This record gives sequence, structure tokens and C-alpha cells, in this order.
Amino acid sequence: MNAEVTSDGKTVWVNSAESCCIGRFSHFGIDIHHHGGVQMLTGQQCLDCRHGKPDLADWTHFKESMWRHFLVIVGDQHMPRFLQ
Repeated sequence: MNAEVTSDGKTVWVNSAESCCIGRFSHFGIDIHHHGGVQMLTGQQCLDCRHGKPDLADWTHFKESMWRHFLVIVGDQHMPRFLQ
């Protein structure tokens, strides 16, 4: 899948080619969501969401889940500073 991965040192966003946020990793947890069209058709948003402060194991889980659901590689250069 063609996607954009961006980060600011605190939060990581993964946006689809259609500019829909399909993944986010932050101090507040993990959000991995269906594409916008699927959300509109089914009313379901979350594919793999975890709430609460994440740790290094959650970072690994986020990267693996983005690959499993969307074939998107999230590199460690985007790892939030609070995990380092």
C-alpha cells in the first residue's frame, strides 16, 4: 500500500494515499483504523487499538500490525522520544 508515515518526536501518523489516517502511535496509545470507506460502510473504525501509555513492546506491535493490515513499513526513525 502506498502510505505516508510522519512523526514529530511525540506522535507517529500513518496516512493512506487517500489522506485517511489509518494509524497513530502516541503517548496515549495505539490506533490502527479501517480505511475511511470501510468505516462509512460498516460503522467500524478500529482494527487494532490499545489505550494507555505504550511501551517498547507496543511499538513493535504497532509496526507489525501496520505491516499485517496495510503492508506499511514504519521505520524506527519515527519512534517517539518517550520510548527511547
